[in-house]
Amino acid sequence: MTFYKCLTPFRGVFLLFHCHEMNSNAQAMETAYVVKVHNALPLAAPQPCFTFEHPNPHVETGRVDNSRYRTFTFKLDKAATIHGTP
Repeated sequence: MTFYKCLTPFRGVFLLFHCHEMNSNAQAMETAYVVKVHNALPLAAPQPCFTFEHPNPHVETGRVDNSRYRTFTFKLDKAATIHGTP
């Protein structure tokens, strides 16, 4: 089975307010969050990020490497302030 992960910037008020409530913790605004988005505004088209194969074909060879790194550039469709990790 193959799974695809995509990434897109969005504006969601709930997450922003949640981070402001944690203002004693400065890391709250710099932390990447994985959320189930209900009321949010996508600011750009999603871009493919990673592909996952299950079961992992490399398990039997002993060469499993789950490290991942990607750089993205988004062209925003709407004006907005982006919060989170750079």
